[in-house]
Amino acid sequence: MEWSKEQIAQFLELYEGEPSIWNPSDANHKIQNHVHDAWGRISKNLSGAEYSISELKKKKKRFTYWDLQKIVIEGQG
Repeated sequence: MEWSKEQIAQFLELYEGEPSIWNPSDANHKIQNHVHDAWGRISKNLSGAEYSISELKKKKKRFTYWDLQKIVIEGQG
């Protein structure tokens, strides 16, 4: 599952827009159905091929948020 810089940038934007996934202070962070639905929205809105929620979670685990940002920033140079 190799992603383009554009897909990585879009993933970051979508991920950041779903604080229930990454923000422990979010009221819905501990509600599994809400978090699952958030991952589903990312999967649905990510351009390119369709990715399952488990694929997206694996991809996210490979990189920290800051690693992904660095990839995007370096790609813009």
